[in-house]
Amino acid sequence: MRYFWKPFLWIVIIAVLSLLPGDDLPQKTFIIPHFDKIVHVGMYFISCLFLIPPFEKLRVGKGYFAAFVSSLFLGALFEVLQNTIARNRSGNYDDFFADLAGAALALFFYRFFVSGKKIERIFTVR
Repeated sequence: MRYFWKPFLWIVIIAVLSLLPGDDLPQKTFIIPHFDKIVHVGMYFISCLFLIPPFEKLRVGKGYFAAFVSSLFLGALFEVLQNTIARNRSGNYDDFFADLAGAALALFFYRFFVSGKKIERIFTVR
């Protein structure tokens, strides 16, 4: 568990944001079109980035694949929970595809811009 404290903390943040009642969310639309999809991409981009190092460290199959699948599972789970338990919220496929895009981008970003670089220390636990 000690390797997963950073992803766990991030997942708690995603859970809180995903399950907030719809009444508590800003009703005003942003100037940026599809801003909510950008938020989904960002949330799951970061979750996948934080999941890669622990899975790699524990040698859970292919760490990248495990991180990607875990991020997708979480994305699907929170979309279902939004439909079932969150008040005035609804999950949808477009949000899930944005989650998928964020996790996929994270794989490429980690491989080419994080792995083996100084910035990798942010994501790893010793």
